[in-house]
Amino acid sequence: MAYIKINLNNYKEVVNNVNKYEENILEKKEKINNIASGLSITWSGNDHTNFINKWSEMFDKNGTFTAATNSVKSYGSLVEEILSKYKSAQDKSVELSFKINGNL
Repeated sequence: MAYIKINLNNYKEVVNNVNKYEENILEKKEKINNIASGLSITWSGNDHTNFINKWSEMFDKNGTFTAATNSVKSYGSLVEEILSKYKSAQDKSVELSFKINGNL
């Protein structure tokens, strides 16, 4: 029987890399937020308030940063789902092939 063999470890590596990237993004967010908050030590007034308000909008549920992070999460989940479905389909096709050939 001929079947397409795919190295599933490559998909697992993609998922691991996506998860590491997501963690890295969240760590960077924390550092950046600390820097932005620290600006209040030397910066105050309307400009500072407006900056902090706009800055915070990026991290709100509809903000740019949140959308980017959600996209990364979705991509990782999609690759995990593809990996799972491929493995399941491959196992079923091998099992069916054995049944057809009378090997089970």
